[in-house]
Amino acid sequence: MSGESLDIVHSKMIAAKSNIRRFKQETGMWWLSVPLQLVLNLRGMGNPDPLCFEGEALGSSKDLARLASSESLSHIYMYHMYRLIIAALYGSRVQFLVFINVFVLITLRLLGTHG
Repeated sequence: MSGESLDIVHSKMIAAKSNIRRFKQETGMWWLSVPLQLVLNLRGMGNPDPLCFEGEALGSSKDLARLASSESLSHIYMYHMYRLIIAALYGSRVQFLVFINVFVLITLRLLGTHG
């Protein structure tokens, strides 16, 4: 999907979502929902605050807390990576610094160099 318009990317994600839901693949749904919420926010169709990932694809703050506390470091990593990208795109220096610290800690955990 690299290089395609956000409209096309969004359409492809929605098409994939129905198959993932049909086969009841919760892990696959997380892998789709995080970037889908990013696309919705970038298109102005998601949360009015682009830094906030609560919305149509990821749900409420309770759902986000469930993702953040999951055992899947790769999902947590992806979630924070996208938040970092949004903060950089929208010029939020304070949020960017907060997100970069979280992102580095998660990266270190993934690499097994930090407890």
